[in-house]
Amino acid sequence: MNGIFSLILITLLGCWLDASEIRFHLPVRLTGEAQADQALKPEDFRLVVNGADKNIQAVKRKQKSLAIKPDLGREFILSFKLSKYGSAVERELAYFVTEILDTSDSLYLLTPGQLYRLNVSANKGSIQREIRELLEKDCPIFRDEWTSAEARLKSYLEGLKTVLDGDPQGVDIYKQTSLFLNVFPEEFSRYQNRFLVPDPKRYEHVLSQLGFGEGERWWVHFEQHQDPKLYQKIQGIIKAIDDHISLLSTGHQALAIAMKASLTRLEETLTLPNSFPSTELVEVLAANETNYNVVFIRGDSIRETNLALAPFVNLVALYGEVAKAAGGMAVSAGTDERALTKIVNHVEEYCELAFDWDGRIEDARIQVLVKGQADDLRYAEHLTQAQVDSRVQFFSREKVRIDDVSVTAGRLTFVVNAFERKKENDFGLLRIRVLLLDDGNQSVYKQENTLRATKEKVSISLPFPEGLKGTFQLSIKAYDLIANRLADEERQIDLK
Repeated sequence: MNGIFSLILITLLGCWLDASEIRFHLPVRLTGEAQADQALKPEDFRLVVNGADKNIQAVKRKQKSLAIKPDLGREFILSFKLSKYGSAVERELAYFVTEILDTSDSLYLLTPGQLYRLNVSANKGSIQREIRELLEKDCPIFRDEWTSAEARLKSYLEGLKTVLDGDPQGVDIYKQTSLFLNVFPEEFSRYQNRFLVPDPKRYEHVLSQLGFGEGERWWVHFEQHQDPKLYQKIQGIIKAIDDHISLLSTGHQALAIAMKASLTRLEETLTLPNSFPSTELVEVLAANETNYNVVFIRGDSIRETNLALAPFVNLVALYGEVAKAAGGMAVSAGTDERALTKIVNHVEEYCELAFDWDGRIEDARIQVLVKGQADDLRYAEHLTQAQVDSRVQFFSREKVRIDDVSVTAGRLTFVVNAFERKKENDFGLLRIRVLLLDDGNQSVYKQENTLRATKEKVSISLPFPEGLKGTFQLSIKAYDLIANRLADEERQIDLK
């Protein structure tokens, strides 16, 4: 102890929050440039839950960035759609482990095969080895499945190409082409859903296992570009079928029209914006308060000139839109600068609406308006009954509290209690921060300390400097570093 805090340790009986004391917090991103710069107050918002207006208790402007280490531990999910673990991935992960990951954080690894929880220790080399070993184990299995699925599609393409390269007046061409157009789109759709576009249900399954908490949650997805040869073959077949339809138009117009309709359906299946689940994925991430980022990894065999022949441009843009809506960004891994440095330097800005919950466990349909407008807002529009229950259970559990705040004769006193204690050693670990802000929101006083508390209650007495006079905004924050929870208290005080 450094003398800033004087501590009196007193036994305190715990208590549980009543349902009427449950306060929810809803992050709302203002994506419109004009709104993002405004100083918004509770009366500027309208919040409707299941058709009923909710009274907004407070609105806080917040920022989140990987460059800013928060007081509470973070949850990281690293996911991978890779056929091969290579040097580009190794370089990005080395940067993540050494420069971003902290021992207070939690780390989950979602390989193409399964979800793992990794132990986060001070041994950075051990963490990197474990990640590499898991990816080197699971990625080849995924690559074999990927290769087999591509081979099946290529067999359809090559079979039809052989037919189309034969006699253009052959009676078998129409039959084989029609069969192809009936079967191939469904086969390709299954392939696309497994290997090209994200699965919101898998995201939801992963996030539901993590539950709800107060710490930041970050998801970084590593996506490897596919070999464009398959898409070159598909485009070639589409052109060949279109040429065949042109021949049919002269004497078999009805057949040509039917075949053209089937070809159009195939082309629509290949169009990524039609099949990419942007809305569903954004909703899953918003409901689980997850900042989402994507790192694209280019395979060694893919040349710049071939990127336009595959759906990569659309894929990058679509992932980028999802990442932006979820507070993050999409970047490509280059040969020099690490892509993750761009993500680290990105700052997410949003508002947090605080409102009281009535304790009912049910699906929640949410609508937010700011100054009467619903445009350019991103938030969780739907919480399932399970998600509401997870929040209610979390906020109902006893958590660290700040009580008995008093300012008398230039001295601040308050009590911190209901914090979690390590069972094996029976002590709590708290970080206490006290701030005074003037009317310009500038800090004029700050004190901070980390305490090892061996009793159930900590009383703190702290003198303010004698020359500090006037009206100030007092902010007290107590971080329970064992439970990874936060209590804060704000009020206006007069120092005379």
